Amino acid sequence: IILCLLIGAGCGLASGSIISAVKGNMGVSFIVTYGMQSIIAAIALLVSGSTYKKGNLNDPIFMGIGYGIGPIAILIAAVVISQFLLVKTKAGRRMYFLGGNEEAARLTGVRTKSYRSLTFMLSGLFAALGGIVMVSRVGSASPTAGTGYELDVIAGIVVGGIALTGGKGSIINAFIGTVAIGVLGNALNLLGVS
Repeated sequence: IILCLLIGAGCGLASGSIISAVKGNMGVSFIVTYGMQSIIAAIALLVSGSTYKKGNLNDPIFMGIGYGIGPIAILIAAVVISQFLLVKTKAGRRMYFLGGNEEAARLTGVRTKSYRSLTFMLSGLFAALGGIVMVSRVGSASPTAGTGYELDVIAGIVVGGIALTGGKGSIINAFIGTVAIGVLGNALNLLGVS
């Protein structure tokens, strides 16, 4: 679990560092992130031999992550801690500032490259956490699992009122928007709508 979280954070840090190195904007961020996703997916296909890998079903801690109250507790803890860090810490406020106006942030002394890399590292860490919960829930890992989830995430944050350009929104709003998209998707499945 720890290795997976470190790899996720490392991939996010690599993406953020590349974006910072080329002084990228939102378009560059999207392309680099999508490129990193493609590279990691290709590595996963090679390592797994394009097959499912069974999880450790005998480990009660690992299996507890994906069942019962485990996923809900992890989600609530992630939302509460993230909201606190974003609103109540200097680093969180600087991330907001960076998203709202990068040039103004740079001119006021914010190390924009460092904070951009930190933001992408946290994103990678949370993506890895989501992957761990999913593997625990289904009991196996697939190199193609989660394909298409990125569009659900984008829809959820837009519904939650988060600006794709940054600097506006909150973790709570993202949570509400994502839950709304999840409930809508589940309702359509229950109604038999493709």
